[in-house]
Amino acid sequence: MKVYNIANGVNMYYLKDEKYKTASICISLKNQLKRENVTQNALLAKVLRRGTQKLNSIEKINPYLEELFGARFDVFSTKKSNLMFLNCAVTAISNRYTGEDCVLKTAQLMLDFIYEPYMPNGKLCEEYVKSEKINLKDDIEAIINDKRTYATQRCVDIMCEGENASIHDGGYVEDLDLINAENLTEYYCNIVKNCPVDIFVLGSCEPDAIHEMLKEYFKDFAPNQNAQIELTANSVCGEVKNISEAMDVNQGKLSIGLRTSTLATDFDYYHLLVANSILGSGAHSKLFCNVREKLSLCYYVYSRIDKLSGLMLIGAGIEFDKFEETKSAIFEQIKAVKEGNFTTAELDISKKFLVNNLKTQNDSQFAMRDFYYTNMLCGINATVDDVINSILSVTKDDVINVFKKLEYDTVYFLKGRE
Repeated sequence: MKVYNIANGVNMYYLKDEKYKTASICISLKNQLKRENVTQNALLAKVLRRGTQKLNSIEKINPYLEELFGARFDVFSTKKSNLMFLNCAVTAISNRYTGEDCVLKTAQLMLDFIYEPYMPNGKLCEEYVKSEKINLKDDIEAIINDKRTYATQRCVDIMCEGENASIHDGGYVEDLDLINAENLTEYYCNIVKNCPVDIFVLGSCEPDAIHEMLKEYFKDFAPNQNAQIELTANSVCGEVKNISEAMDVNQGKLSIGLRTSTLATDFDYYHLLVANSILGSGAHSKLFCNVREKLSLCYYVYSRIDKLSGLMLIGAGIEFDKFEETKSAIFEQIKAVKEGNFTTAELDISKKFLVNNLKTQNDSQFAMRDFYYTNMLCGINATVDDVINSILSVTKDDVINVFKKLEYDTVYFLKGRE
């Protein structure tokens, strides 16, 4: 990956890959993650994507994208650890297929969405702010309709109260009434002036031309923030929290949260990935083969790792009266991995599962960007091949030792009403 310094607080990262017929460019404004600002950030992304000064409506944007041979764009908000991001991603056909410089034109459109939004009378469009508040409210409230996602979110909320992991980057309904075009414009002006910027370019393009354009664009930019990822693995305090909530549901949702005390920057992080693969990250895993298939206790079951918070989350869909039995069966599978009760074949297939998943990332520019950008933010200098080699070198003792650090934190059960 080649790094270009554009200006003070602005960097461009270029990852060449000629197998793609497109170039993907994403600009990210980095800001400190704060509960009081996440709803503004999420709403702002929705408002900005509605139009620029030159193309002030979707009806004008879409024909222009067609002129650029079907270029695509999105403006969205995300969070990683202690940072939140305002992003605009664009994708354009490589110049070698069009005979035109569609990539630079699309890159300029990306900058327009962020730095030249539609602002009649010097503020963000009131009509767009009002309608996008309704859309964001619908998006937030729709989470409860996906009970699987809702149960996981509730588990994290309870488990990580007061921590960054519990902050919803999609925003909060109760904040929306406090937001209007005036204070959202004030928030917008603050972040575009003060937040450092990363621009990630991937695929088939001429990076030097993009570099020169960006260098001219940001020549007077001087942010006063220095947003950096800070990874912290918080330990368990007190007894395991057991929480049950009742709703009108036909299927129970069990969500178990554990602390791994292992982060993406730790030497044994890849040991944890393999251990989690053995436990519950695929159809080869102990949770799937034993709890679901052999014991028939659940409709689905999985475990996953959050590399930036050190959390392990286990989810299962179960009958209401199978709660205790399923919980005990899951705990037994965790204990089995801790004690090394898995075969060489289980270890090997778990590694292959991870390797195959990593290789499929090469088929998605978005996945590749997320992989390298997250690593870059964490100070990790590792390619996909480096990660594959690290995974393949994990031993049985490595798996046992990293799982010995696991601590139970929260057991959450979403059940039906009596």
